[in-house]
Amino acid sequence: MRIYILTYIAVLAISSADSLSVLLESHTVIPSLVLFLAQLTTPIWEEEEALISSPSTLTSLVNTITHETGN
Repeated sequence: MRIYILTYIAVLAISSADSLSVLLESHTVIPSLVLFLAQLTTPIWEEEEALISSPSTLTSLVNTITHETGN
């Protein structure tokens, strides 16, 4: 579901200058995206023990990050 929301926001951002302006002026959209991405990537930056000791957990997290961000 989140991938569709991110895709929708990306489409809005590139569809017109007015849409981009509305998104950039929003007090919830951009901070929510930043928070979401921070929550996904913090375990990697903080080198959490659960990730270091479990390659499968790390692989799962990386797959989630790349899937959710559309890469």
